[in-house]
Amino acid sequence: MRIGIYVRVSTDEQAKDGFSIEAQRRILNAWAVVKGASDIIEYVDDGYSAKNLNRPGVQNLIQDCRAHKLDAVLVWRLDRLTRNLRDLLMLMEDVFRANGVEFVSSTESIDTSTPTGRLMLNVLGAFAQNEREVNAQRVKAVMMEISKGCKHLGGIPPYGYSVDSEGYYQIQPEEAEAVRMIFTMKSNGASYSEIADALARAGHVTRSGAPFGKNTLYDMLRNEKYTGVYLYNRAAEADRNGRRNNRASKPESEITRIDGGMPAIISIDEWKKVRNLSKEGTALGGKNHAKNNYILSGLVYCGECGRKMVICNGGKNRDGSYWRAYRCPGKCVPGVEYRKLEECVFDFLELLASDKGTIERVLNTVEEFNLYAAQDSKFDLDSMRAALAQAQRERDNLFKLASMSDDPPRSLLDEIRKREAEIEIQRQKTESAERSVLCISKKEVLERFSMIAGIRKLDKDQQKMVVKAIIEAITIYADRIDITITTNSHGGADEVRAALVKVLTFTITPALLKQHKFPKRFLE
Repeated sequence: MRIGIYVRVSTDEQAKDGFSIEAQRRILNAWAVVKGASDIIEYVDDGYSAKNLNRPGVQNLIQDCRAHKLDAVLVWRLDRLTRNLRDLLMLMEDVFRANGVEFVSSTESIDTSTPTGRLMLNVLGAFAQNEREVNAQRVKAVMMEISKGCKHLGGIPPYGYSVDSEGYYQIQPEEAEAVRMIFTMKSNGASYSEIADALARAGHVTRSGAPFGKNTLYDMLRNEKYTGVYLYNRAAEADRNGRRNNRASKPESEITRIDGGMPAIISIDEWKKVRNLSKEGTALGGKNHAKNNYILSGLVYCGECGRKMVICNGGKNRDGSYWRAYRCPGKCVPGVEYRKLEECVFDFLELLASDKGTIERVLNTVEEFNLYAAQDSKFDLDSMRAALAQAQRERDNLFKLASMSDDPPRSLLDEIRKREAEIEIQRQKTESAERSVLCISKKEVLERFSMIAGIRKLDKDQQKMVVKAIIEAITIYADRIDITITTNSHGGADEVRAALVKVLTFTITPALLKQHKFPKRFLE
């Protein structure tokens, strides 16, 4: 029997009796021998937390399980492996059980080869995660209390500041000069490249000795601490894998904000001026102009090559400005002016929503689709349910046989465990198949037609949301324009449950195209 031993201690546990690497090794090696190990492989993570699985030892363990190099995994205690319930369940289901690997905790009497052991595992996993979250809350409470004194709480202080021996922020003169230069130039409309060039000429570099780049300048121009505002608890939480987006913020109500809590390098007025420039459309990266909100973007396709058509200049107007059009990257079909297309599509959608015959045809198509989907899956479902019932009957008969003896043979108990595993696999397959039966809701179809009817009353952003919800594609051919209407489906595997199911494709009538002054090629 090939057994993997996993041992771990985090930095703050190094000095605690019984937590040492060597202590865990001694216990687990002895336990492995008792289990009948013919080969023992050790996986060690020294100085790592169990809050996620980003540890070299546990990653090697997972790889070896999936490569079928192990028959069992031993740990001293469950929280040595993980304190995250989601990670625990993933390991048990997707790594250990999926690859036929037993899991044993030597001090907690957990053995996943038994139903009781699996139940105990889930219970202890929940407690382990709760302990980690409680500890995190305690640490957070202490840090919040310290933050009230406006002290630096670790990490690298912002460029322009240093930290004194008592933990308070102090202005670093040379760096502060560069900070003031950055804000002054930006408030006067300079671009990133202009600011970076000026800083280089003045001899200012980052703490690593590199020239200032766009991302660094962007972050500095958004840092409110330069106005003397002390901030704590601003950054959003790290994800379950420990990755953090430093530009994402928590809700304002959760942020500690103390005006005057640290020395100011720039004035609040200068800060507001730079921020207002961004809000008015002159982005921090330079002088950009507001873009048009192209409502149909991403939905328009070429009928010849199937590629998405893109917005580009279509030609000059009499006043010298350019008119914009949807064009095929391969120039398979002539372009279509975007405003004409939007207006024509809106008119066409409103006609659909008001046509009772069209709505009735759509609902009939939905009914036919649902009936076909149900019939198509019925045979497989019946077979799976029958196989599950048969496996359960056989398992129950084995239980009865085992109960007739005070000391049932090992072979009989092994057969019961084998049947339990087969039942679990069959149950998962059956449940997955039941979920995969697609069904389109008639109620949602009617709700979508109602959304179409009121589309003219919405603003541009709302119109774009509605259009993307009810249109799968607008396909431009050389002589016609098709619109494919969609609806959400229920059922299907998790990864496709939200997929859009094509219901009907309509061709915009020549009369409507003529009304919107489309080229003659669409009208012939």
